[in-house]
Amino acid sequence: MIGRRFWRARALFFSVLLAVGRASALAQDDAGATASTADGTPPLRAVIVGVAPFGMVDAQGRAAGIHAEVIARAMQRCGLRIDSTVAPHPRAMAMLASGEADLMFGLRSSAIDRLAHAFSPIYDSEAIVVGLAGLRLRGLADLHGKTVGHIRGTLYDMAVINDEAIAKYGTTTTEQALAMLREGRFDAVMGSRLTIGYSLEAMHIPRSALGPPLVLGRVQSWAHYAYRHYNPATATRLADCFADLRARGDIAQIVRRYAPAALKD
Repeated sequence: MIGRRFWRARALFFSVLLAVGRASALAQDDAGATASTADGTPPLRAVIVGVAPFGMVDAQGRAAGIHAEVIARAMQRCGLRIDSTVAPHPRAMAMLASGEADLMFGLRSSAIDRLAHAFSPIYDSEAIVVGLAGLRLRGLADLHGKTVGHIRGTLYDMAVINDEAIAKYGTTTTEQALAMLREGRFDAVMGSRLTIGYSLEAMHIPRSALGPPLVLGRVQSWAHYAYRHYNPATATRLADCFADLRARGDIAQIVRRYAPAALKD
């Protein structure tokens, strides 16, 4: 009972934070509705999927995390204005579909491909599944009959998603998935090595509490451009900026500041 009350309160807390972040972004949009960059390009509206450490909200209600910092660097290099907000995956998808967002930053999927162009890769990390200490995972067969938690809407590995012998359960955050793992409600948690490692440190969970991870492959975060607002020239300009940031090592430098020691790539 205490655990359920805790997670209801935690979910409410995060929903308030995300709402504050959205309100802040909308206020910035209202204040700068007529603003544009020096060359007359209107500001772009970006939504970042709220998965720590890629998309978070700071104490002032502003977008923060890896994708927010990459966007800020791109604005400096490209001279484009991008107004960012953070939202859970289902809300981010709805914003793309309704036209509230021009850009979306997160993992690629067939559902997103129906709404937007995946026009530039941002960063990739290993996709893993891991259980508590004592659980050895040598292959997907070891997950048969077990329940795997993962962030709702994120497709880290299609082999796991499509395996009907593995029960899947969506959560709002990686922290929630890890807490449910420790409570015995999940047998394992699936995510990127970076997101799971970051959340372990944020929750002060020792690495020894988990068993060895099973590596599923690699997952890539992408910048997506909504079809209904797609501008090929702007997409090319942004893609060139992101490519330059990768080549210069700027994105790797940003990621290193968030990369945890636990489960590090």
